[in-house]
Amino acid sequence: TDPASFTHCKISFLDWLGQRSGAGGPQGEAAQRAMQYTDLVHQTRYGPVPKDRIIDLLKCTKASLESAGVGEEFCNPPAPSSVDFSPAAAVAATAAATAASTAPPSSPTAAAADAAAAAKGMELLD
Repeated sequence: TDPASFTHCKISFLDWLGQRSGAGGPQGEAAQRAMQYTDLVHQTRYGPVPKDRIIDLLKCTKASLESAGVGEEFCNPPAPSSVDFSPAAAVAATAAATAASTAPPSSPTAAAADAAAAAKGMELLD
């Protein structure tokens, strides 16, 4: 599937939901990595998502799972003409997003805050 496709957003979200039920539960390493990947896929499709908007975006993705087939996308505004769609720009954006999403927490306190934020986010989605 296209890395920036709506279907990829839905598949990554489903994987995250599945990993939350697996070994380690919602705070397990697999669930945390799936959460990071879901964020990466959504940001690849929609661009940088402000922290105060990601929960709303994920709620829309979750709601789209209930539609038959591929489902209708909840938002698909035309891209601004200033967006660079070249392969080189896509590679650079993906590398930057991957580096940001896989960087280790700066401290045990930051790791605990990340885990708490993830738990809170899933509560809001439920």
